[in-house]
Amino acid sequence: MLIELENLSKNINRLVEINDRNQQARLAVEQQLKVARAQRDTLWAQLEQAQRERDTLCAKIDDAQVRLNAILEKLPNTRLADSLLEVKPSQAGDALLTAFSNDPQGETA
Repeated sequence: MLIELENLSKNINRLVEINDRNQQARLAVEQQLKVARAQRDTLWAQLEQAQRERDTLCAKIDDAQVRLNAILEKLPNTRLADSLLEVKPSQAGDALLTAFSNDPQGETA
């Protein structure tokens, strides 16, 4: 009977040790989770800020495009303006040369 009580006592001590280790591990994981949530919140706020900045820049680009189109429409040589709107920026110089070289009246903008 005494041996059984000693074995029971040892098993209880082992269970207490295991419980303590598990509790420490749980606390460590909870702390890591707290840090991860704080990082998530920070990143979320940065993402929202970046989206607001993107939306602002898109609006500015749209406004600039409208103003540019209005300016191009006012140019005396509409054929030149139309040809510039149809080409990529990297080809704009070639389009200008082509438009001026094909201008039968010799007009320049």
